[in-house]
Amino acid sequence: MCTEVEPAIAGRTETRWQNAVLAYAAGDLEGSAGLLDEMGAVVDAAYARMRAAEALAESGRQAEADAQVQQALAVFRSVGAIAWINEAEALFAASA
Repeated sequence: MCTEVEPAIAGRTETRWQNAVLAYAAGDLEGSAGLLDEMGAVVDAAYARMRAAEALAESGRQAEADAQVQQALAVFRSVGAIAWINEAEALFAASA
């Protein structure tokens, strides 16, 4: 996917949003989440953390996946995002 995004932004002024999108598209989900957090886009960061948790769990890195889910859950709970809370809790429960 990254190869599809890069031509679309080529020649444009670099922004933190672009960097976050490129990191996400390249599979650096934790890096993307970190950039989004720095920009104050905490809900977007939490979504990236959920995707990171899934990828980490699939690769057998459960402790790291759980940490990402817990960070995402804190954000989802703070904004009352019930659907995302349910998804995060299901992902966390599946790892137990």
